Order: sequence, then C-alpha cells, then structure tokens
Amino acid sequence: MEKIAIMVMAANAEPSTRNLEAIGDTLIKYYNDNKDRFKHEYDFYFYWCEPLIDEEVEMEDSDVYQNLKLIKVKEEESVYRTFEKTIKAFDLIEKNKYDWYVRMNISMWLNIDLLDAVIDQFNHNCIYGNALNSFVNLNSSYVDDLYVRGDLMIFDSTAMTGMLSQALKYMYSDINMKVRDGIDHVDDCLLGACFIDYAGANYYENLYMLSYTYLPDFNVDENLKPRMYHIGTRVKTVPPNETYSGYSWDDNEWRKKDVEKMHKLTNYIIEHPFDYKSIKMKDVLIDKAKARQTLFITASSQDVFKCFHKFLSEKRKVWQNA
Repeated sequence: MEKIAIMVMAANAEPSTRNLEAIGDTLIKYYNDNKDRFKHEYDFYFYWCEPLIDEEVEMEDSDVYQNLKLIKVKEEESVYRTFEKTIKAFDLIEKNKYDWYVRMNISMWLNIDLLDAVIDQFNHNCIYGNALNSFVNLNSSYVDDLYVRGDLMIFDSTAMTGMLSQALKYMYSDINMKVRDGIDHVDDCLLGACFIDYAGANYYENLYMLSYTYLPDFNVDENLKPRMYHIGTRVKTVPPNETYSGYSWDDNEWRKKDVEKMHKLTNYIIEHPFDYKSIKMKDVLIDKAKARQTLFITASSQDVFKCFHKFLSEKRKVWQNA
C-alpha cells in the first residue's frame, strides 16, 4: 500500500470556497465511504493564502473529514504568488513522507478509482498531467522548454524532493532587480523550471500527457459523464464565446456550474462503477498522434518596412475592430 497526498491549490474566496466544499462532498466523501475498496491510502490537503496569520505556514484539521488538512500560507492571494504559496505548502506536506503526490486545482474532478488502479504502474521521477505547455518568452533560456500544466500534476516523492531542491532561487524572482529568469511567475511554469533544473537535459522524456476530459459548457444534462480512462476531468465553466479556459478567476454565474458537474460525475461513478481489473498504463496516456499541440516559438530578422509595417497595419485594424 502506498501513501498518496492529494493537494488542492485554492483561495479563500469564491468560486474557490464553493468548489472546495464540492470537492469535499464528492471526492473526499466518496473515498472515505469506499475506503475498503482502495489499494492505497489517501490524505487530502487544501491550501490557500492568508496574509494576516502569525506564522509563515499554518496547518489545521478539517472539522468535516479526518483525512483533510487545511493549510494557510502567509502571502497575498494572487496568481503571481501561486508559486510561493505552493512551495511553502509542498515543503510542509512533504514532511509526512508520501510515496506519490497529486496536485490539482479547484476546477478538477478526479477519478480516484482509476488513479488508484493505475498509479503503481507510473514511472518514478516523472510528472504526469493533462497537458504539456511550452515556455514562450524569447528572452528566457527556457524558451521552447516544456512543463506540465497546473490543473493536474502527478509525481512521486523523488520528483517532489528534486523540485523543492531547486525552488529557493525562484521564490519572489519576479522582483529581482538584477537578474530575471524570463519565466511567467506562476506556479506551474516555475515548478516546470525546478524540474528541468533538477532532472537535467533529458527531463522532457520524464513528462507524460494523460488523456483527459474538458467540460466547459454551461448545460449539465444526462450526457455529462466521466470517460472511463480519463483520470482528470476539467469542469471549469466558461461562456461560449470564450476560447481561453483561464479567462477569469472571478466568481460569476458560469463558475457556479462547476459544483453541479462534480456532483453529477461522482453520482455517475456511484451508480455505474467502472471495472479496472485489467487496466494498463497505455490506457490512460494520450495517443501521441492526437495529442494537444502547444506553441513552438521561433524568431527571425525581417525588414522593418516590408514586413513589420505590413504586419502592424493589419494588427491594429484587428484591435480597433475588436
């Protein structure tokens, strides 16, 4: 039996607090109600920022679930402090010596039955996630390197220790007045840089893309159900005219649908349990021929008048008509 920590990055505000309650009512309750069916042991952690607490990091027990801990980090809540928040939480959680770690956000529904069935087939010293993104800043030495998107990251204790060993140099690096790393100062980008620094030149061979489901639609009907071999289902609801899934962190009517989706997916699993007796690693990995594409950045020297003027005239027209 392996010990697994499921860690949810959150904020002490809506829609986060509402989604955390739903994660407790679905994922954690489902695991606790069916604990005798699982091969492995799971603990859960919710972590967010509280700038006025006394200590750098404070952890307390949940009033609802015995295997849930609540971690408060002394930082201002901001997307640009998600890395500091995460590293401080990770550093505390790692002291409990887990075999595997699952980091997810408040918009993720986790098929814990599938995770439990397949995680002992995962390779050590690797990171698994729903998507691989690329660094896109040409001024950074990390341009066109890859990292795992932060909505779902699964890795073992070796990778956790390795990333933490590299984290200090990136803490608050966005305010360094002498040297800038050129990396967007957000958690998944900087965790990716930590893994690169730790794992070395062939790090990319240790990044794996999982099959996953994305459910952005407002309507929740009988057709909404989990896919059998998708560990993660992203339930962040966005307006139909938005193509960017991270369009807003603010609360709105759309985000209230996240909770409904979590409950519907969990109820489906309760009523129609999947059989994972014959599960293989290949079942949960993305078909490389159908994998989600990511940006590859190149640069070339061009004539200011022939190229730039023509491009900029069209660019400004688009902006003015938007």
